[in-house]
Amino acid sequence: MNTENQNTDPELTGAEVLLGRNASLATVLAILILVVASILLIDKRTQGINVGTQGKLSANDHFRQAIEAMHTRHTPDVLMHRNALQQLGAPEEQITLLTAFTQAMADDTQAAAESIQKLEDSDDETITAYIYYIAGEMAFKQKDYASAIDYLQTAIQIGENLEVKCLPAYQLMAALHYDQGNMQHAMEAAQQVTQIAPDNAQIYRFMGSIQQDYEQWEDAKTAYLTCLEKDPWPEYREEVLVGLGKISLKLREYQEAKRYLELVTVKANVLALRAECDYNLGDLGIALEQLQRSLEMDPFQRDAILLTGTIQVQDKQYNQAIGTILKGLESNPKDDQLMY
Repeated sequence: MNTENQNTDPELTGAEVLLGRNASLATVLAILILVVASILLIDKRTQGINVGTQGKLSANDHFRQAIEAMHTRHTPDVLMHRNALQQLGAPEEQITLLTAFTQAMADDTQAAAESIQKLEDSDDETITAYIYYIAGEMAFKQKDYASAIDYLQTAIQIGENLEVKCLPAYQLMAALHYDQGNMQHAMEAAQQVTQIAPDNAQIYRFMGSIQQDYEQWEDAKTAYLTCLEKDPWPEYREEVLVGLGKISLKLREYQEAKRYLELVTVKANVLALRAECDYNLGDLGIALEQLQRSLEMDPFQRDAILLTGTIQVQDKQYNQAIGTILKGLESNPKDDQLMY
């Protein structure tokens, strides 16, 4: 067997492929140093915080950004800034406040309460306002709504004197009133959030949801559109688009409703809503096709059943319509529209 030209060298490594087998050790080391330096310069961000610039932030900067992270309930950033404050020897009460927040977010009620107790004698209005906010957060989670309202009102009152008001107290107050069914107060608190943080997209989603529930279609549509204007790609984008589709159907803006619904993932409920658009636009064949697909995905999809039954009645297919509606009542026995 001729092995004269056979490669008997061991398998080449990635570095050897790049440098060749005869590259000097000095060359290899030089390249490794450049690679490490490049990695260190990579912009690693956590919610906009640049690792390369953290060392340049003062203690005041870290505390301010930690408060901003509390406003968005972004616990990892709060922890990061708290750790930086510890390294910088910042005031202990600032560190304790941030610790209390992270403990409350982790539902460690006892530890959070102990941290708050350490801050009871603070004369710093920022610390005091956020102590009461955190206490309100804990009471809210325990469904002690009366105490939560008292704590949050105190946080809001103290926060009036701050350069940046205690935003999460207003946000939580809105959520608390919503959970209690007091929509007027929920909307009032939400309106205050929009004044403090006009770029807060999520509060407009919250307002749109309330207005949609109360059939304030135009206001709800405006709120949802404002939400997407503030943040075009939030994690809840599809929920807002479906809401816009439903509202546009109520406003008889069928082409616009269809446009919103074509932007979301195909699901049984979305197909039923698209079918309603096509039906009202006079495209009966397309509507029936969408309804069939919807019911294949979910045989008990309520809107698809209702529209299918409606079309069957209009076509005088009464027996089929009865069967369709009875099927819908199996999963929605108290649905007024299906019953009558």
